[in-house]
Amino acid sequence: MRHKNRFLHFRIECESSKINVGSQLLLRKIRQSIGLNFGDFGVGCVSRSLGVKFYSEVTRSFIVKVDRAHARMVWAAVSFITQIRKQPVIITQLSASGTLQKCIVKVGKWMKAWAEHHSLDSDAVTQQQQQQQ
Repeated sequence: MRHKNRFLHFRIECESSKINVGSQLLLRKIRQSIGLNFGDFGVGCVSRSLGVKFYSEVTRSFIVKVDRAHARMVWAAVSFITQIRKQPVIITQLSASGTLQKCIVKVGKWMKAWAEHHSLDSDAVTQQQQQQQ
């Protein structure tokens, strides 16, 4: 039987435009939230499969890879994160997919719409997405 994963796409909303977030910090915050909300059992369940596959500084969106059986646990844990670097944040899930390729397609569409809404050059956003892959 093959190992089945879910790829969850999230967006970080915060008041400060100067918050510095990276994929390693996000992964650490997600693990802390799982430990706080689900204990050692939760950390043990996701320790093998949890990973941040993509993070965009421009749009503050990221993709998390997790085992399919524990995707809702990670979704809940990420939703409970309220601070990053002592700045209040709200993290919302935008989509979920069974493959990274399909998730990246959804993220690309979302990033273009986001760029148009914020009057940014959508080509620059797309180039940044391709560089991080």
